Amino acid sequence: MNYLLVNLAFADILVALFIAPQFVLIHTFQHPDGILGRFLCKFLTGGNFMWTGATASAFSLVVIAFERYFAVMHPYNNTGKLTHRKLKIIIPVLWISALILNTPLFLTSYFDKENEFCMEYWPKKWMPKAFSVAWFVLLGVLPMLVMTGLYSRVVYALWIKNEERVNGTQQGVMRVRKRVTKMVVAVSIIYGLCWTPDLVIYAMIHFGSKHNLGDAADVISIVLVVCNSTVNPFIYAYVNSRFRRHIKALLCCYGSGTDSNRVHAMGRGNETSRTNSGINASTIQGEIQSLSHRDVTLFHVSRTDN
Repeated sequence: MNYLLVNLAFADILVALFIAPQFVLIHTFQHPDGILGRFLCKFLTGGNFMWTGATASAFSLVVIAFERYFAVMHPYNNTGKLTHRKLKIIIPVLWISALILNTPLFLTSYFDKENEFCMEYWPKKWMPKAFSVAWFVLLGVLPMLVMTGLYSRVVYALWIKNEERVNGTQQGVMRVRKRVTKMVVAVSIIYGLCWTPDLVIYAMIHFGSKHNLGDAADVISIVLVVCNSTVNPFIYAYVNSRFRRHIKALLCCYGSGTDSNRVHAMGRGNETSRTNSGINASTIQGEIQSLSHRDVTLFHVSRTDN
């Protein structure tokens, strides 16, 4: 699960990095025409790598939906479990698929001097229509249908079905699973809200609508796609306490607190040593033996699921 979230975060970073050249940097210099201008549009100012990252982000959400489904519905079935070995295959396949889907953009991008914007040139009229339909189906219809179907069963299993027969032993496991599921469901819902306008407008552009590439409606829809990648870290921070804790540790200034932390740690160590010296060894042994196998199992399952 963590590897998939890291992959999703990397895809969002790629979107953020390559949105700036398309809409900000392109207005800060005189964009060249000809071969150099075509090259820049294909690999920098055209935003093609941004769409590649956005596509990989969408595919990652689908894989995460499958991971949550098998983790909740079939927790003891190794067939659907995403091991490190499987992820080493799945994650590269995600990026290769995203690059293949966006290959037509790299082939058709060129700089339109009249509009001062990177446009698409398609040799045949049916090509942009077919490409926009493929985008609408592969990045809109199919992901939303898959995620809706999988998460509906997961939500039913976690919040409705198991409410009637959950016992004290399973409460910790259920709590962790609910927290993670809330996070990925929220990310998936925001994905659908942010991506649908862009997919619809892009299809309308190539099916004879009054909209064109680079106009206000197209830019606003692209901004929504970027917002989808921007809001994901805030969702992680809101739902996941571990994510908040590590972000705080990353942003804190360690230099000013190093000495005080060391003194505090030494004080705690001395206090612990004095306390431990007064504890009877037989008392420790009795407390260890009082731990049931069920509690130990719950601890390990909780750490695994989280």
